[in-house]
Amino acid sequence: MSLKYRPFAAIGFTTLLSLFLIIYFGELFAPVFIGAGTLLAVVSLLIRSVREKIVPILIAVSLIFSGLMYYTAQTKIDNVYKYYDKTAHISGKILEKECTNDRYYYTLDLNEIDGESVDSKLRLSVPEEISADYFDCISLEAHIYDISPENKGIRLYYYSDGVYLAAYSFGSVNPQINVKTGISSSFERFVFDTREMIKTRVADNIGGEKGATVTAMLLGDKSGLSDERVESFREVGIAPIFAVSGLHLSVWVLGLFAILRSLGVRKRLNSVIAIIFAVFFMFLAGLTPSVCRAGVMMIVLLFGNLFYRKADSANSLGFVAFIMCAINPFIAVDIGFILSFSATLGIITLVPVCEKHIFEKLPDNLFSSVLHKLFLPVVVSLSASIAVLPATIIMIGYVSVLSVISNVVLNYIAMLCMIMGGLGAALADIPFVSDVVFATSELLAEVLLRIVDFMCSWSLTTVSTENIFWKVGAIASVAIVIVCVFNFKGKNIFKAACIGLAANIIIFSLSSYFYYYNLTQVRILNVSDGISVVAYSGGRKIVITGKADSYDKIYAISDTLDYYGMNDPELFLIPDIKALEDNSNFLLMKEYNFNRIVLPYSNKSLESVVSKDRIFDEPRAVVGIFDNDRIQYMCCEDFSLAHCTFNDVEILLLFSSTVKSEIPDEYISADYLVCCGYIPYCINPTSYSEIIVCGPQKRSESIVKYVSERGANALPMNDSDAVVFNIREDSHKYFVLED
Repeated sequence: MSLKYRPFAAIGFTTLLSLFLIIYFGELFAPVFIGAGTLLAVVSLLIRSVREKIVPILIAVSLIFSGLMYYTAQTKIDNVYKYYDKTAHISGKILEKECTNDRYYYTLDLNEIDGESVDSKLRLSVPEEISADYFDCISLEAHIYDISPENKGIRLYYYSDGVYLAAYSFGSVNPQINVKTGISSSFERFVFDTREMIKTRVADNIGGEKGATVTAMLLGDKSGLSDERVESFREVGIAPIFAVSGLHLSVWVLGLFAILRSLGVRKRLNSVIAIIFAVFFMFLAGLTPSVCRAGVMMIVLLFGNLFYRKADSANSLGFVAFIMCAINPFIAVDIGFILSFSATLGIITLVPVCEKHIFEKLPDNLFSSVLHKLFLPVVVSLSASIAVLPATIIMIGYVSVLSVISNVVLNYIAMLCMIMGGLGAALADIPFVSDVVFATSELLAEVLLRIVDFMCSWSLTTVSTENIFWKVGAIASVAIVIVCVFNFKGKNIFKAACIGLAANIIIFSLSSYFYYYNLTQVRILNVSDGISVVAYSGGRKIVITGKADSYDKIYAISDTLDYYGMNDPELFLIPDIKALEDNSNFLLMKEYNFNRIVLPYSNKSLESVVSKDRIFDEPRAVVGIFDNDRIQYMCCEDFSLAHCTFNDVEILLLFSSTVKSEIPDEYISADYLVCCGYIPYCINPTSYSEIIVCGPQKRSESIVKYVSERGANALPMNDSDAVVFNIREDSHKYFVLED
């Protein structure tokens, strides 16, 4: 059946893809899509043959609607902009709460700000826990600010959840906070009490990490799991088991449906009960985008039973996408929703093709039936893995090599573990039965964790996909599939898509190889009030950093190291005395297994973090890196610097200095200067091709002014900027400023 008879599929898919491109790649796409949609609509109305196909008109309407929805959502955000950087009286209802780094965070559904009604959520940070529960209303004085302006990914994550503002309280203790208890008989309270009951019963019967794993699979609540444990599930490709979605909902809703049908309940009444339970389960799982997508699809399917109509899967999925994008356009860039949507799309499109062209051609006998049951889970896993690949490449930045294997091996163990945990919580009042069920769930959780740990011990579990060739290739692959669907029919779609995707893989693989062959890439990171550098060449990575004890530094360096792949970095160089007391450096040493750690001097606290044989301390030294490259660093009371040579390109990193510093001439000579703080009198700004200025904005402005007055070029960096040098062995070089 063509898209002509699937109007919601055409509208929903186009809307989701358009909003994704507009939000993820830049708001300039909005007028482009509105213009393209208007042009296509005019052409469709004027040309009869195009108009009769219906699909062009549907796509035109979707393009226009996507652009308008984005502007509507952006206007909503602009309306709360007036509250940024302002101390105000806020009041709202508690929806979520968590504790991180001895700080308490609450997500509030805002009622008012300074007496004005506000339609937004707010993330509140306070130094001490508030004596309030979920759905209680609180009011207090707090300072409001823009939520994560320096990181687009984090900002869009909050926007997709409707959180447009952030706020924090002052001082070491809480300000005066008024609490109004929520209504205990409300539906929200009932949902909350049910969640807490399930969590308590699981924790009482399955302790520790195993119990936290069961709770995470049941409710999507990962608060009991460490970051390392969650990351291990991501590495093997089964982290989606914690994102309550279609698989979880199908187990419970269809299981209930089957039980009621076996008890003789009529189909229509059974469907009504299942719909009510599906809605309740969506609230129980926190109304996350993935469970909402699955829930609405399930409800559409069950409504078909009420009216004796079979729902079309693609149409239902498109309908869900359209409704959710209409409610909140930023859902189009929510990674959980995109992965859940992509996996479902892959299953409903690829699995039927395999059924038709492979399984249906097998002879009708017992062996074929067994073969079908054995390989169908593999086909489902492979279909979902293929479908989520473009989104994974673009939005996550690495691909799990083991995802297909782990999904086949572990998903059934995880689902059985979840079912047993849920049944145990439901049957907790029946001692012997619940004990057996909980014991089974605990055993399965133990097996699951052991297999995950075993897989994570393998040398290559993930492949980095952060470079531009992976991302462009992923977008091109999606475009190829869309073009094939619209231009070919039947088997020709599959053949054309295979040829196009194969050519796409070859082109971008060769392009990536020739681009990165003999390339050294150096990233200058502006981290709070300091400089950090990550350099990469031939699969080897080094880190050079000064003082900047902040989360921004850890995030920037970790993100860059992961960008280049998951193998161990070669060198961690700290040519700055002040940086030795930097807690963020200790955290980075614990997170990454650096082969060498070079610094002016070491101490006992450092030796407690890394082994002594990997520590080299010297206040002034020459360190060899990569092939013929090297770093000369020098550290004293007046200045700290590193003179780096990458393929004959010289970069001077001036971490700290005084105006009257006397730096030896052998260090001053370089092609580029990167500074943070004062530029000593002994340095002539005009002797550098470019001076890159890091650090806080006010300090940077004075340095840029000083450099410009002397006729030199200065490039100031914002908080989230990175200057990237691309240097080849033939000394060809260029650098770009990234946001």
